[in-house]
Amino acid sequence: MVQELNEITKESNDYTIIKEIVLPHSHLKLRSDGIVQITYPDHFDFTIKESIESVNAIGEITNGVPHVILKIPGKYTSVDHDCRDHVAKGDGARFSIAEAFIIKSLAHKMVANFYIIVYKPQKPTHFFSDIPSAEKWLKTFI
Repeated sequence: MVQELNEITKESNDYTIIKEIVLPHSHLKLRSDGIVQITYPDHFDFTIKESIESVNAIGEITNGVPHVILKIPGKYTSVDHDCRDHVAKGDGARFSIAEAFIIKSLAHKMVANFYIIVYKPQKPTHFFSDIPSAEKWLKTFI
Protein backbone atom coordinates (compact mmCIF):
# COMPACT_ATOMS: atom_id res chain seq x y z
CA MET A 1 0.00 0.00 0.00
CA VAL A 2 1.29 3.46 -0.86
CA GLN A 3 1.90 5.74 2.09
CA GLU A 4 -0.63 8.44 2.75
CA LEU A 5 0.47 11.97 1.93
CA ASN A 6 1.49 13.99 4.95
CA GLU A 7 2.52 17.61 5.39
CA ILE A 8 5.88 16.91 3.72
CA THR A 9 4.46 15.31 0.59
CA LYS A 10 1.23 17.22 -0.04
CA GLU A 11 0.72 17.99 -3.69
CA SER A 12 0.48 21.55 -4.89
CA ASN A 13 -2.28 22.89 -7.09
CA ASP A 14 0.23 24.00 -9.74
CA TYR A 15 -0.23 20.87 -11.85
CA THR A 16 -2.64 18.12 -12.72
CA ILE A 17 -2.05 14.40 -12.90
CA ILE A 18 -1.93 13.27 -16.53
CA LYS A 19 -1.44 9.58 -15.90
CA GLU A 20 -0.68 7.36 -12.94
CA ILE A 21 0.35 3.80 -12.26
CA VAL A 22 0.05 2.08 -8.89
CA LEU A 23 2.31 -0.90 -8.24
CA PRO A 24 2.51 -2.82 -4.96
CA HIS A 25 5.74 -0.95 -4.20
CA SER A 26 5.47 2.35 -6.09
CA HIS A 27 2.87 5.00 -6.94
CA LEU A 28 3.89 6.82 -10.12
CA LYS A 29 2.31 10.04 -11.37
CA LEU A 30 3.05 11.87 -14.59
CA ARG A 31 2.36 15.49 -13.75
CA SER A 32 1.41 18.28 -16.17
CA ASP A 33 4.51 20.24 -15.10
CA GLY A 34 6.73 17.54 -16.65
CA ILE A 35 7.75 15.81 -13.42
CA VAL A 36 7.29 12.10 -12.78
CA GLN A 37 6.57 11.76 -9.07
CA ILE A 38 7.11 8.38 -7.43
CA THR A 39 5.96 7.73 -3.87
CA TYR A 40 7.20 4.59 -2.13
CA PRO A 41 5.56 2.78 0.80
CA ASP A 42 6.79 2.64 4.37
CA HIS A 43 8.72 -0.41 5.58
CA PHE A 44 9.65 -1.79 2.17
CA ASP A 45 12.92 -3.43 1.10
CA PHE A 46 13.60 -2.75 -2.59
CA THR A 47 15.48 -5.26 -4.70
CA ILE A 48 16.47 -5.34 -8.35
CA LYS A 49 13.07 -6.91 -9.12
CA GLU A 50 11.15 -3.85 -7.88
CA SER A 51 13.67 -1.54 -9.52
CA ILE A 52 13.11 -3.14 -12.92
CA GLU A 53 9.33 -3.02 -12.45
CA SER A 54 9.50 0.68 -11.50
CA VAL A 55 11.69 1.56 -14.48
CA ASN A 56 9.33 -0.27 -16.82
CA ALA A 57 6.41 1.67 -15.29
CA ILE A 58 8.29 4.96 -15.82
CA GLY A 59 8.74 4.00 -19.47
CA GLU A 60 5.06 3.17 -19.74
CA ILE A 61 3.82 6.36 -18.05
CA THR A 62 6.15 8.57 -20.16
CA ASN A 63 5.81 6.67 -23.44
CA GLY A 64 9.56 6.04 -23.32
CA VAL A 65 10.52 9.72 -23.19
CA PRO A 66 13.04 10.64 -20.44
CA HIS A 67 11.68 12.95 -17.73
CA VAL A 68 12.82 14.49 -14.48
CA ILE A 69 11.87 12.31 -11.53
CA LEU A 70 10.87 13.18 -7.98
CA LYS A 71 11.25 10.22 -5.62
CA ILE A 72 9.61 10.22 -2.20
CA PRO A 73 10.66 7.21 -0.11
CA GLY A 74 8.54 5.95 2.74
CA LYS A 75 9.65 5.64 6.33
CA TYR A 76 12.09 2.81 6.92
CA THR A 77 12.34 2.05 3.22
CA SER A 78 15.59 0.41 2.15
CA VAL A 79 17.27 -0.30 -1.17
CA ASP A 80 19.71 -3.16 -1.70
CA HIS A 81 23.05 -2.97 -3.52
CA ASP A 82 21.81 -4.33 -6.86
CA CYS A 83 18.90 -1.90 -6.88
CA ARG A 84 21.16 1.10 -6.13
CA ASP A 85 23.57 0.01 -8.86
CA HIS A 86 20.71 -0.46 -11.34
CA VAL A 87 19.34 3.03 -10.70
CA ALA A 88 22.72 4.80 -10.58
CA LYS A 89 24.52 3.35 -13.57
CA GLY A 90 22.52 0.72 -15.28
CA ASP A 91 19.41 0.38 -17.30
CA GLY A 92 17.50 1.92 -14.39
CA ALA A 93 18.28 5.47 -15.47
CA ARG A 94 17.22 5.19 -19.11
CA PHE A 95 14.03 7.25 -18.64
CA SER A 96 15.61 9.80 -16.30
CA ILE A 97 16.96 13.27 -17.07
CA ALA A 98 17.59 14.12 -13.40
CA GLU A 99 16.43 12.69 -10.08
CA ALA A 100 15.50 14.42 -6.84
CA PHE A 101 14.94 12.47 -3.64
CA ILE A 102 13.05 13.72 -0.58
CA ILE A 103 14.78 12.53 2.57
CA LYS A 104 13.94 13.23 6.19
CA SER A 105 15.52 10.54 8.34
CA LEU A 106 19.12 10.33 9.41
CA ALA A 107 19.31 6.82 7.96
CA HIS A 108 18.17 8.05 4.54
CA LYS A 109 20.68 10.94 4.71
CA MET A 110 23.47 8.47 5.39
CA VAL A 111 22.40 6.24 2.51
CA ALA A 112 22.13 9.31 0.25
CA ASN A 113 25.70 10.34 0.97
CA PHE A 114 26.90 6.77 0.44
CA TYR A 115 24.95 6.55 -2.84
CA ILE A 116 26.53 9.71 -4.27
CA ILE A 117 30.08 8.84 -3.19
CA VAL A 118 30.12 5.12 -3.99
CA TYR A 119 27.63 4.67 -6.83
CA LYS A 120 28.23 7.99 -8.62
CA PRO A 121 24.87 8.21 -10.45
CA GLN A 122 25.13 8.87 -14.19
CA LYS A 123 22.24 11.37 -14.13
CA PRO A 124 22.14 14.55 -12.04
CA THR A 125 20.94 13.51 -8.60
CA HIS A 126 20.22 15.65 -5.56
CA PHE A 127 18.62 15.15 -2.16
CA PHE A 128 16.15 17.56 -0.55
CA SER A 129 14.23 17.84 2.69
CA ASP A 130 11.13 19.36 1.04
CA ILE A 131 9.20 18.98 -2.20
CA PRO A 132 9.14 22.64 -3.35
CA SER A 133 12.95 22.81 -3.35
CA ALA A 134 13.19 19.53 -5.24
CA GLU A 135 10.61 20.67 -7.80
CA LYS A 136 12.45 23.95 -8.36
CA TRP A 137 15.73 22.08 -8.97
CA LEU A 138 14.11 19.50 -11.27
CA LYS A 139 12.45 22.21 -13.37
CA THR A 140 15.91 23.57 -14.27
CA PHE A 141 16.33 20.41 -16.38
CA ILE A 142 13.04 20.71 -18.29
